[in-house]
Amino acid sequence: ASSFVAYLIDRIEQVLKVLRASGNVSPASSEALNEALCHASFDCLLEGYAEMLACAPESHAQMLFDVRCVEDGLSRTCGLIPVPGARRVEAFLRARLLAPPELLEWVQAKAKPLGLTLTHVLAIARSGACSHLETVAFAELTESMSTVFAEENAIREQSQNSTSSNASHEAVDGP
Repeated sequence: ASSFVAYLIDRIEQVLKVLRASGNVSPASSEALNEALCHASFDCLLEGYAEMLACAPESHAQMLFDVRCVEDGLSRTCGLIPVPGARRVEAFLRARLLAPPELLEWVQAKAKPLGLTLTHVLAIARSGACSHLETVAFAELTESMSTVFAEENAIREQSQNSTSSNASHEAVDGP
C-alpha cells in the first residue's frame, strides 16, 4: 500500500485510543465517531483522486489497492463492516474504466445515489478511459453528463419551490 495508508490508519488509531481511554465517550457516540472517521477518510481519498489529471493503469490499480487497504485498516480499527464510504470511492475508481456509452449510463444510474457530484463525474471522464477521446467527442460526453446533473437540479428546485409555495399558502390560509 502507499505510505499514506499506514499513516492514516495509525493516526485514526491514536485518536480513538485517546478517546476510549478518557472514558467520556458513550457507545452510541463511539459508533457515530467511527462512522464519521470512515466517511471523512474516504471523502479525502475521493477528493484527492478526483483532482488527478491523468491516470496510468498502474496508478489505477494502486488506488484500488489503497482503497482496499484503508478499508481493511478502518474495519480493524473501527469495527465496522462494511466500512462506510469505501463503496463510493471504489465505484468512482471503477467507473474510470468505462467506455463513453457505459460511463454515461453509469452516471445516469449510479452517480447521484453514490453522492458523487458533477465535479466527480467530470474527473472520471477526464482521467479515465474516456480521456483519450477526440475533443468533440469528449465535449459531447461531458455535456451529456452535465445535462444529467442539470436536469436533477431543476427537478429538485421545482420540488423545493412547490414545497415552499405550499408552506406559504398554509401559513396564509391555515391548515
